[in-house]
Amino acid sequence: MTRQTPTAEEQTFLDKMRALLLSQPEDAALTSDQSHRILRFARHALRPTPALADLAGPTVRTGEVCDWLGVSRQAVAKATREKRILGFQTPDRKWHYPQWQFESPELYAVCVKVLPQVLDVLASRGLTGPDAAMWFLTSRAGGMGAAAGAAAGAAAVAATGVAAGTSAGKSTGASFGTKKPLNGLPPIEALRQAAQSGNPAAASLAAAELIAVARTLPRIG
Repeated sequence: MTRQTPTAEEQTFLDKMRALLLSQPEDAALTSDQSHRILRFARHALRPTPALADLAGPTVRTGEVCDWLGVSRQAVAKATREKRILGFQTPDRKWHYPQWQFESPELYAVCVKVLPQVLDVLASRGLTGPDAAMWFLTSRAGGMGAAAGAAAGAAAVAATGVAAGTSAGKSTGASFGTKKPLNGLPPIEALRQAAQSGNPAAASLAAAELIAVARTLPRIG
């Protein structure tokens, strides 16, 4: 059933928006695109704020990252700027870091190598902060076409110099280079498989898979 009247909080917000718009000169009329953006902003502002875990999955704070890595806050900040660690600030200016990248020393080592490349591609698609964090936990590879799969395989070969499906000292893991990227699994699984394989080339292969998937995303904004 559609509500007929806004709540007091919603009405206060709408009154402020109206006053702001009316304060503009008459010749500063909004374009349709600007009106659409304002409407999207209003809907977002009036929507109840979901828990952070719903936006980005479980996260840890800076102090916990420092304790786990045995480094200073400055070192964590530097790694975050360089995208070797995925972290983001919430509106209260507190830093949060997706917990999955610290599941094990092996997974962390893979993330340090893979995240900078993948986060750059995600950012080019408009996915940053909590959105980028959630991307790693969401199954997005199921709709990939054959072209994207072939691109991932070619990128893996270029990155490692090893033909798909061949041995490079140790097995690269079942998903790398032999099937459609991720095979419908969440992107985090590519990182976990690379960590478990123990193969030095696995991180490059995981990066190639994730980049191929990320490049199929439409640009946002």
